[in-house]
Amino acid sequence: MFLSNAAFAEIDEIKLGKNMGYPECLELIYSEQCKVGSFTKPEVFPYLSKVQPSKNIVKLERYPNPPIIKIGGAIGSGTDIEKYLAKQRATGLMILKDGKVVVEKYQYDRTEDSRFRSFSMAKTITSLLVGIAIDKGFIDSIDDKAEKYVPEIQGTVYGEATVRNLLRMSSGANFNEDYKSGESDLAKFYDNLVFKSLQHNAIYFNKRVFPQGKKFKYSTADTEVLVRILAKATKRNLTDLTQDWLWDPIGAENAAYWILLRSDNLENGGGGFFATIKDYAKIGNLLANDGFLNNIQIVPKQYLLDATDSDLQPSGFKKNQAAYNFFGYGYQIWILPFKERTFVLQGIYGQNIFVQPSSKVVMVQTSVYEKPAEDPNWNSQLELFKAAVRIFGGNPS
Repeated sequence: MFLSNAAFAEIDEIKLGKNMGYPECLELIYSEQCKVGSFTKPEVFPYLSKVQPSKNIVKLERYPNPPIIKIGGAIGSGTDIEKYLAKQRATGLMILKDGKVVVEKYQYDRTEDSRFRSFSMAKTITSLLVGIAIDKGFIDSIDDKAEKYVPEIQGTVYGEATVRNLLRMSSGANFNEDYKSGESDLAKFYDNLVFKSLQHNAIYFNKRVFPQGKKFKYSTADTEVLVRILAKATKRNLTDLTQDWLWDPIGAENAAYWILLRSDNLENGGGGFFATIKDYAKIGNLLANDGFLNNIQIVPKQYLLDATDSDLQPSGFKKNQAAYNFFGYGYQIWILPFKERTFVLQGIYGQNIFVQPSSKVVMVQTSVYEKPAEDPNWNSQLELFKAAVRIFGGNPS
């Protein structure tokens, strides 16, 4: 077991609730003193479903004689992991090379048994299940319209959106992602999924603001439509699919949890998944191996290439085109502007899984950043990942 940095004062630990035992509190989940507890205790949510550990657990091995990773760039040349963490509100950090653990650290009294909330990293897990469902024939074509599988939204903007365009967040619906207000479109959408239905959302957000497939516009709503396509097409929920199609095949060591939405008792596929750092790392390692792990092609390779290769994206979705000046966007996953194919699962408040298949370097960090998005510490995470890629002979440029 790798030890935490608990012997040392951790950045903002008092502000984050150390003296209160890092409380979890559903009503104040995003308040500073409740973030650590609420982001790492799925039990704070009243409705959950459980994904059991794999029937064939595969333990992560340690990398032999791991090198010391020095980080340059935004946090100063020659900075090592301990100094990096002294400036990072990271709850957990893991770096893998060739599927073996190089770095494993925890802060704020979290441990290897803690379950960390994915936020929007869950979107990529939803996408992986979509890719497997297509391969297994439950979804006939990635270019089928959503209404084929979810007839109650027929004739709406979401109903007319294809699976591919929902994966690329290009449905064209009048939905604006915003984390600043309880009156935001995001809050209204989830209120409807708790108290009403997807159909109600499809009617409420039924104005087309651009032709589908022609533009990237970040939208958790598009992901939640995909969840319901999966459920209708397979006649199973995301929990069962995660168990059989991902958790068992990757050899997951620990149970995971999905938050359930009460209108239809389906999972919050846009941001409501909890898992341990090790099992997130196994998802990253699966992606680093193009869907092949433990002698099984778990996710179709071509689907993952279509999902993560900038050259296979249409104009407007390639790296340096989609968002934030340099990102690209694939199938519910961000594409980084490296020369080598490199991508990242991202969630608000600093959750990331970085993956570079050519170097087989994976980095997972869970965090309790002050801001949901555009936090300046994100650049430091990227610099650490680049340093890890570089030290193992990969290309971080």
